[in-house]
Amino acid sequence: MRPRPAPSAWTTNGPVHVEQITGSTTARAINGPIKLLDVSGNASARAVNGPVAYEGHGGTVELHTDNGPIKVRLAGDRWGSGSLTATAQNGPLAVDVPRGFQSGVRISSSNHSPWKCSGCDNGRKTWDNDSRSIEIGSGPAVVVVGADTHASPVWTPLVEWLATSHRVFVPEPPPTADADVSVWLRGFIEGIGVSSIVLIAGDAAFSAALDLATTDDFTVRRLILLTTTSNGGQPASDRTLWILPEWSPADSLRRTEAFLGETNGRANGGTQALNATLGIAPTAR
Repeated sequence: MRPRPAPSAWTTNGPVHVEQITGSTTARAINGPIKLLDVSGNASARAVNGPVAYEGHGGTVELHTDNGPIKVRLAGDRWGSGSLTATAQNGPLAVDVPRGFQSGVRISSSNHSPWKCSGCDNGRKTWDNDSRSIEIGSGPAVVVVGADTHASPVWTPLVEWLATSHRVFVPEPPPTADADVSVWLRGFIEGIGVSSIVLIAGDAAFSAALDLATTDDFTVRRLILLTTTSNGGQPASDRTLWILPEWSPADSLRRTEAFLGETNGRANGGTQALNATLGIAPTAR
């Protein structure tokens, strides 16, 4: 069946059902359920009072409900492209992951937010007094901090490209302006339980990223700094890449790929890992 043109749907009282759509899809409901089935491209669903359900295997998908459950059923053996973010403010989250799913999936919450994951029995679990998380899948870990899609057109294609072969974490910054970003960043990286990462930072997180990379070169395997101003002659190295504002998005991706060593891997007959990251994070007020 040929995909139909992309719609936008909005309702005050009643259900929204969107199926087999390609392109950009927006669904909003004040009082009622939203269901997205087999959509691709950019999809956004937001409900104020009501459940949100999603079933699919690719695209850049954002799901949110203020009051109600979210149910996500992943299809196929991997996430095709883009990313999936699901946030339930006051309600449970249920995730169904097929056996043998190859893309990285991370679910995290405060201890007060209920969630259930079918297919996550072999996942890596982290439980503490304030939060709990489970992670399945593989791929090198990338942590992105200080991203500003309004300041640079490189951020969106860069993160989407990285998600095809890495586990990408984009944590929320500290809520208070006087927070110590360096301490917060170090704590976040320790919390996700990875031994080494690629750290990518925007202008707002330069100081924290440089501090961590300088003091912990074992954990930070590569450092990428995306600046909106000239780097002022800062030296590049085999461990640090400056993405300059005069570079186009395509040029930035090409240089990043070469910097991370993936171009050489394919030239020598290597197989590129197709592991996307699905950040599924319910939160509780």
